[in-house]
Amino acid sequence: ITGEIETHFADAVVLASGGYGNVFYLSTNAMNSNATAIWRAHRKGAYFANPCFTQIHPTCIPRTGDHQSKLTLMSESLRNDGRI
Repeated sequence: ITGEIETHFADAVVLASGGYGNVFYLSTNAMNSNATAIWRAHRKGAYFANPCFTQIHPTCIPRTGDHQSKLTLMSESLRNDGRI
Protein backbone atom coordinates (compact mmCIF):
# COMPACT_ATOMS: atom_id res chain seq x y z
CA ILE A 1 0.00 0.00 0.00
CA THR A 2 1.76 3.08 -1.26
CA GLY A 3 -1.06 5.58 -1.65
CA GLU A 4 -0.29 5.89 -5.35
CA ILE A 5 -3.38 6.75 -7.43
CA GLU A 6 -4.12 4.26 -10.21
CA THR A 7 -6.66 4.35 -13.04
CA HIS A 8 -8.73 1.28 -13.89
CA PHE A 9 -11.35 1.00 -16.63
CA ALA A 10 -14.44 -1.17 -16.19
CA ASP A 11 -18.05 -1.46 -17.29
CA ALA A 12 -19.13 -1.74 -13.65
CA VAL A 13 -17.59 -1.18 -10.23
CA VAL A 14 -18.74 -2.68 -6.94
CA LEU A 15 -18.30 -0.32 -4.01
CA ALA A 16 -18.40 -2.72 -1.06
CA SER A 17 -18.17 -0.22 1.76
CA GLY A 18 -20.50 -2.06 4.12
CA GLY A 19 -22.67 -0.34 6.66
CA TYR A 20 -25.98 -0.54 4.86
CA GLY A 21 -27.56 -2.75 7.54
CA ASN A 22 -28.36 0.15 9.85
CA VAL A 23 -31.14 1.32 7.57
CA PHE A 24 -33.19 -1.28 9.47
CA TYR A 25 -34.52 -0.46 12.93
CA LEU A 26 -32.44 -3.07 14.74
CA SER A 27 -29.04 -4.14 13.48
CA THR A 28 -25.91 -5.83 14.78
CA ASN A 29 -23.85 -3.27 12.85
CA ALA A 30 -22.07 -0.49 14.71
CA MET A 31 -24.02 2.75 15.12
CA ASN A 32 -21.73 4.58 12.68
CA SER A 33 -22.39 2.01 9.95
CA ASN A 34 -25.09 4.04 8.26
CA ALA A 35 -24.53 3.88 4.48
CA THR A 36 -22.56 7.15 4.39
CA ALA A 37 -20.12 5.89 1.72
CA ILE A 38 -22.94 4.66 -0.50
CA TRP A 39 -24.77 8.00 -0.20
CA ARG A 40 -21.64 10.02 -0.98
CA ALA A 41 -20.90 7.91 -4.07
CA HIS A 42 -24.53 8.30 -5.22
CA ARG A 43 -24.31 12.09 -4.83
CA LYS A 44 -21.24 12.01 -7.12
CA GLY A 45 -23.19 10.13 -9.81
CA ALA A 46 -22.83 6.45 -8.90
CA TYR A 47 -25.88 4.23 -9.30
CA PHE A 48 -27.25 2.41 -6.28
CA ALA A 49 -28.70 -0.96 -7.21
CA ASN A 50 -30.24 -4.01 -5.57
CA PRO A 51 -30.60 -2.95 -1.93
CA CYS A 52 -33.24 -5.67 -1.66
CA PHE A 53 -30.42 -8.24 -1.60
CA THR A 54 -29.20 -7.11 1.82
CA GLN A 55 -29.10 -10.18 4.03
CA ILE A 56 -30.82 -9.85 7.39
CA HIS A 57 -29.99 -12.15 10.28
CA PRO A 58 -33.25 -12.28 12.26
CA THR A 59 -31.93 -14.13 15.30
CA CYS A 60 -30.74 -11.31 17.56
CA ILE A 61 -31.63 -10.51 21.14
CA PRO A 62 -31.32 -6.98 22.60
CA ARG A 63 -29.18 -6.96 25.75
CA THR A 64 -30.82 -3.93 27.34
CA GLY A 65 -33.63 -2.13 25.66
CA ASP A 66 -33.63 -2.00 21.88
CA HIS A 67 -30.50 0.03 21.16
CA GLN A 68 -28.73 -0.62 17.88
CA SER A 69 -25.25 -2.18 18.09
CA LYS A 70 -26.22 -3.65 21.46
CA LEU A 71 -27.74 -6.82 20.03
CA THR A 72 -26.47 -10.30 20.79
CA LEU A 73 -26.24 -12.38 17.64
CA MET A 74 -27.62 -15.87 18.26
CA SER A 75 -26.70 -19.01 16.36
CA GLU A 76 -28.73 -19.57 13.19
CA SER A 77 -29.20 -23.20 14.27
CA LEU A 78 -31.43 -22.05 17.15
CA ARG A 79 -34.01 -20.70 14.74
CA ASN A 80 -33.62 -23.58 12.29
CA ASP A 81 -34.26 -26.14 15.03
CA GLY A 82 -37.34 -24.29 16.34
CA ARG A 83 -35.81 -23.22 19.64
CA ILE A 84 -36.85 -19.60 19.30
